[in-house]
Amino acid sequence: MKALSSCFGFRSQRRKSEQESDLEVLVEKAPFHSNRRPKSFRVLVTGQGAFPKNPDRPEDGRYLESDNTSHLITARLPSHLPAFSMYNPTPVAIKILNPTAAPGAAIRTEYSFARKYIRDLWTRYGNEVDLILHLGMADGWEWYALEHSAWKEGTIKKIDTGFGYSDEREYYLMRDDTGKTIKDLGPCPWNEDVPKQLFTLEGLDINNLAQSTQKALNKHGHGKEIEVRAHPDPGDYLCGFVAYESLAQAFTNGYTAKTLYCHVPGWLDEKSLENGKKFVCNLVSQIAARSVANEADDLNPRNPFKRPH
Repeated sequence: MKALSSCFGFRSQRRKSEQESDLEVLVEKAPFHSNRRPKSFRVLVTGQGAFPKNPDRPEDGRYLESDNTSHLITARLPSHLPAFSMYNPTPVAIKILNPTAAPGAAIRTEYSFARKYIRDLWTRYGNEVDLILHLGMADGWEWYALEHSAWKEGTIKKIDTGFGYSDEREYYLMRDDTGKTIKDLGPCPWNEDVPKQLFTLEGLDINNLAQSTQKALNKHGHGKEIEVRAHPDPGDYLCGFVAYESLAQAFTNGYTAKTLYCHVPGWLDEKSLENGKKFVCNLVSQIAARSVANEADDLNPRNPFKRPH
């Protein structure tokens, strides 16, 4: 059931060359003053754990935590990317926090657990990091996806599965690992002031971000080209739920961090997992570069990363 599983579940001294990347051009052309330069760009990355292959058919079996590439990729991420390094040609160091990388630490496939986990995550880190990046696995997809938005519980709509559209259905009614749906959690905590659809990284062009990340990933041309796409939303199961809860926390509480949800393919071979690590590192660098360029002008009202004084 491919459509369903896809809803489940990122140099020493810089040298100029003809192959100079768009990312380097973006940083070089930014009117950036050294006294305004941030010391680092801080990213927190999460992965997800075990989940059923088909919540409506328990007999179909489960993906274990060790089968979930979103978790396995987080375990391969470095703790930092130095400025002007392989994945980070920006003038700021990138620090990566990785709270779900250890065995058993991934986000569980439980609505109640996910809601509390995301709330606690934002309470602790919402004003301490620049970006919270969530990863989930879309088994059957052969591309990496940047999810453009997420939908509130109670939403009824067709879902873009990556292979076409599903029938119209209500979000978050597939049973989790405890046998519960969103209806078992009681009233929705997000009132009418919280939009039904929330968007990631508002102020940035997600399609452009996907294209530039793909270009950076394939810069050296080793093997089959890796594809990165923008995608409407992470679906109607735990992936979409995690994405909306994260966006709603930021929207409601005015946290300074931004958030993005990404789907990664279900490929378990070592080369693919290494590519998954490279995807995350390149994506984070692309976002950091845009942050650097935007923070060059503290008065820019369109700066999606601007922090209040």
